[in-house]
Amino acid sequence: MFKSVIACTRELLLCIVTITDVEYDINDGSPEVDALTRFMGKVRDRFHQAMPNSQVTFDVPWSPYNVNGTGIDGRNYNFTALADVSDFLFVMAYDERSQVFDTDCLAQDNSDLFWTAGGLMAYLKLGVDPDKMVLGLPWYGYDYQCVRTGPDRTCFIKEVPFRNVSCSDAAGVQVPYVEIKQLVDIYGDWNICDSANVTHQIWYDTSGSLGMKVGLAKYRELRGVGVWNANMLDYSGTKEGK
Repeated sequence: MFKSVIACTRELLLCIVTITDVEYDINDGSPEVDALTRFMGKVRDRFHQAMPNSQVTFDVPWSPYNVNGTGIDGRNYNFTALADVSDFLFVMAYDERSQVFDTDCLAQDNSDLFWTAGGLMAYLKLGVDPDKMVLGLPWYGYDYQCVRTGPDRTCFIKEVPFRNVSCSDAAGVQVPYVEIKQLVDIYGDWNICDSANVTHQIWYDTSGSLGMKVGLAKYRELRGVGVWNANMLDYSGTKEGK
């Protein structure tokens, strides 16, 4: 397996390999926790041997644990060990509403500044070196259909369970920024009524909110920032794209 992946990486002239979508749940204390760390170490060692200038990274959730003190979406990984055996961790500061523990099931931020700051603090308290973290920011948002609306622009959404939690962002649809820009230009920032007269809300980052999180990464002296993902912008060269 390693030989074929390394060959493909060379052919594509890639220098960074990200172990993505290793997002399955692992119970705390399971032997799979150490097995995942050992696997990651072997991947990095093989790539460094074959391609000395390569970097092997690992995607981690926006925080090491949720409000109940367990792993986000059941990912009870050894994050400090994963940081040690990889070149850096890509902290996915998005999909932060994958498990909603609030009383009400509401449309809310995909990437909340304060939740993101809290997640980074939690990694730092675990002992993860800030130079081993890159803050991943979204170039997409969520379109939520409101089952009813309330005061202060509250949008109640359908309860869609995810990993033993009754409410999640799975009630929404991911929308790339290029499409969000078009919708906002037509309907404005908040409530949108579709052709069936159903109210929607779109939650997304602006250049201002992204800039604050870039500032947060700088303040915490992280290795840098990244995005998910680059093909969600308008590169047409038109006035709108610029």
